[in-house]
Amino acid sequence: HTESVQLWRTDDCSAHTTLDRDTVCHGIRRTVSDYTYIAGLHQAHDQGLTLVAGSTCPGHTCVRLGQIRNKKVKPMSLLEGVSHVTTCSASVSDQCLVTGAENGAITVWSDSDVNISDLK
Repeated sequence: HTESVQLWRTDDCSAHTTLDRDTVCHGIRRTVSDYTYIAGLHQAHDQGLTLVAGSTCPGHTCVRLGQIRNKKVKPMSLLEGVSHVTTCSASVSDQCLVTGAENGAITVWSDSDVNISDLK
């Protein structure tokens, strides 16, 4: 899995933002970066970039959405009920996200499925 996110300027082909694994881990409200992984990055209409990231921490696995703003990852929501490592994601629209897990399961998420509560 990807261990960092780099945002590039296409004009001069240089990275203008790098978010390492520790930054992503903190942004999705996890504490051990060694368990953190990135499953996708998607353009969100009028909201910048949405990050799909998770944790494989034994007994505390999760997949969460974060928003990249001001060179930081801000927590957005928890994708509840995911029991396997999410390996990929696709943004169908601003209201629909599809994730794939290592066990072969494909899940379609809509705004009404996602827990928008504060992640603390």
